[in-house]
Amino acid sequence: MIEATNEIGGAFTVILCYYLNIDSYNNQIKKIGDAGQQLSSFLNETKNDIKVTTKKGRESLAKLDKLLTSLDSLSKKMDKISARIDKGEGSVGKLIQDKKYIENLNKTIEELKNLIEDIRKNPKKYVKLSLF
Repeated sequence: MIEATNEIGGAFTVILCYYLNIDSYNNQIKKIGDAGQQLSSFLNETKNDIKVTTKKGRESLAKLDKLLTSLDSLSKKMDKISARIDKGEGSVGKLIQDKKYIENLNKTIEELKNLIEDIRKNPKKYVKLSLF
C-alpha cells in the first residue's frame, strides 16, 4: 500500500509539474503576444511620423540638388571670370597683369592729391564767389 501511495504521489508530482510547465509556457506565450501587440501599436503610431520624415527627407534632397546645381553654375562662372583676369582682361585683369595700368593709376592718384593740396592753398584760384 505504501508503494502504491508512493507511485500515486510520484505520478501526481509528474502531472503537477506537467501542468505547471504548461502554465509557464502559456504565460510566456501570452507575454510574447502582448509584446507583439505593443510592437504593432508602436508601428501604427509611428507610421505617420515615418511618412512625414520620409517626405521631408525627399524635399531636403531636392533642395540640396538645386543648391548643388547652383553651386556648379557659380563655379563655372567664377572659372570664366578667373580666366579673363589671368588674361589681363577688364579692370581687375589690368590691375593684376599690366604694370603700366597700375603706374598710370598711381600717377592719377598723385595728381589728384596735388590738386587737392593746391585747392587748399589757393582756394581763390578755383572758387569764385560773387553776390549779384
